[in-house]
Amino acid sequence: MKKEAKKVNKKNFDDFSQKLRQKSGVNLLKDYIGWQRKFRSGEISLKHKHLLPKSGPLFINLDLTTDCSYSCPFCVDAHVIDSGRKFSYKQVVSTIDVLARRGLKSVLLIGGGEPTLHPNFGEIVKYLKSKKLQVGIVTNGSFMGKIINVADSLGKGDWVRLSLDAGKNDTFQALHRPKIKISLAEICENVSKLKSVNKDLMVGFSYVIVWNGIDMNGTRLAPNMNEIPLAAKLARESGFDYISFKPCLLKVANVESLLYCETDKFKKNILPKIKDKIKEAEKIATDKFKVVTTQNLKAAFGDKFAESRLQSPQCHTQVFRQILTPTGVYHCPAFRGFDRAKIGEANAFATEKKIDNTILTNYKNLVRFNPCQQCRDIACFYNQTNRWVEEFIQSGKNVEEIEVCEDDNFFI
Repeated sequence: MKKEAKKVNKKNFDDFSQKLRQKSGVNLLKDYIGWQRKFRSGEISLKHKHLLPKSGPLFINLDLTTDCSYSCPFCVDAHVIDSGRKFSYKQVVSTIDVLARRGLKSVLLIGGGEPTLHPNFGEIVKYLKSKKLQVGIVTNGSFMGKIINVADSLGKGDWVRLSLDAGKNDTFQALHRPKIKISLAEICENVSKLKSVNKDLMVGFSYVIVWNGIDMNGTRLAPNMNEIPLAAKLARESGFDYISFKPCLLKVANVESLLYCETDKFKKNILPKIKDKIKEAEKIATDKFKVVTTQNLKAAFGDKFAESRLQSPQCHTQVFRQILTPTGVYHCPAFRGFDRAKIGEANAFATEKKIDNTILTNYKNLVRFNPCQQCRDIACFYNQTNRWVEEFIQSGKNVEEIEVCEDDNFFI
């Protein structure tokens, strides 16, 4: 008797293994586990290109452009911002056509620049939806009109998240340094306009927590920790569906790191204050407005922070999620722009031949790249999932024993 697909447990949806087990994508997971077992036993090698799983990623980050309307001193992608690179509309279409045929389920427009600055932003969103893909948009909010114009094209499972990081406009200005005249209030006012076009669209307020004494890219950052409750109130009153809090990521060996969470100074002087402010913000939550702590912030709060840094010997997630940028294709957003994670040029998925070559390069990278060394300073979102996949590979269990989940959310 065939098992029914299990409903996704949304309370634990930070466990990305559930997303890999959704019925429309689980065959890629099964094929991958089968390939790993044969590869590790010596039955096959990377020379057997025809035996590699043919599916592409289930999910991609798509950086449409490196242009940005802000000059945020804490930008983790400062090394690629405003480099003058962008995808052409034709490049996006050819790439999405190929990836959709190979199993792509969702696209996140984010990173390396502000997606709404792309001259074909609206056309691209509509094209993604014509391919029945889930679409997420992460924006700084400076050109909300462009998102409002395509809001009626977005549907179930699609969402917009605004990176705002402040409860007051002067803090917003100091943290983001917009190159155009824009205010926090103006951006928030546009949320009601967005909702009037599509009331079902999920809209979030993203808040990176900054405390006194943080220097990044040669600049002392404006602290916003005390504005956490004020931002939650602003978000609720402006019509956002949720506000999400995350800790500021500092650079260690050129990667985003939470190592400071292990220091006595942070534990004794900073963390208790953050917890108090989050508790204040949580009092503002309602049935319709959520206050969310991200996985990284939960790790900072917890007594088991070291466990969040426990890496699998291989980053299995890189097979299911890749980062497409005008400067190349990378296997991880933490290494956007760095050669050690690069698996192809910007057009690496533009044709059937190129995607086959890129899949091979990604598997070579998978075997070569050692997360225990390269990611030892990172509390990675995907550690739990990587460990789950690794344990299943080693268990020898039949892949048909994998518990399948109903399709819901393919943002990995």
